[in-house]
Amino acid sequence: MDPNEALNMIRRAARSAMSQMENDTDDPSFCVVDNRTVHALVDAFEALDEWLGNGGFAPTAWER
Repeated sequence: MDPNEALNMIRRAARSAMSQMENDTDDPSFCVVDNRTVHALVDAFEALDEWLGNGGFAPTAWER
């Protein structure tokens, strides 16, 4: 598991979800996000969480 790629996938999916919600103008109180976007976000998050939980190194973007 590449933590840098997982973080990139999380960021891309989050941006995609935000864009989909911003473009959903039918009912601003109920926004729809594509299931593929949600699955990509959850899968990448779970992979990174497991990686870090098992002592893996953090993504480069998170280094001080």
